[in-house]
Amino acid sequence: MTNASVATTAASASTQTAATSDTTAATADDPKAKEMANKAGAAMRDADQVRLKGTLTEEGATTELDLAWKGKDSTGYITLKGDKVEIITVDQITYITAPDSFWTSNGMPEEALALFSGKWIRVTAADSNAFVSFASITQRDQFVASFLTPTGTLSVGEGKTVHGVDCDAIASSAGGVLYVAKDDGRPIQLAGETSDASGTVDFTYDDVPTPTAPPASDVVDSNSLDA
Repeated sequence: MTNASVATTAASASTQTAATSDTTAATADDPKAKEMANKAGAAMRDADQVRLKGTLTEEGATTELDLAWKGKDSTGYITLKGDKVEIITVDQITYITAPDSFWTSNGMPEEALALFSGKWIRVTAADSNAFVSFASITQRDQFVASFLTPTGTLSVGEGKTVHGVDCDAIASSAGGVLYVAKDDGRPIQLAGETSDASGTVDFTYDDVPTPTAPPASDVVDSNSLDA
């Protein structure tokens, strides 16, 4: 598997994850909507813990995501074309695992796959291989930043109660609505459609799973792989 293949796959995962995020923008025609969006981004960045869970359909392909952060650590997965890619970051070390079908469909030769089949791949920011691209998916600041670039302009939408929380709404002209809690502005749900994607993502702030590194015996260092 080439560096380009790994990087492209990781970028695709990150892009699909953020594709429903057109509603949380730093640029908007409506100043009130812009203020609400900025507050929502800050609330997600600053929360002690937060979990995002939902499904996105883009160009006929369905992506499932379940990502959680506690402090700077994170855990979760993204399902791409039926393959579940799991990613854990603990103490600035990221661990990635995916089924063999995921790697082979992205160009991984069988002889290379044998080096880490069924294992977790260990990656750090200091590594120079392409597996580092996957680590960015669970970096909270980077993930939130992807929520700040809309394809359309923002306006204040019609609020409603979502999962028992009284919410205001931020609507995008491209489609989609971000519902944010009236009391503190934290994101509660992202839902609706854009020109090429539809889906719903729910945000929760309680009972968030604790990120835990996999057993050392199940880990392979990415630098030992010919990526």
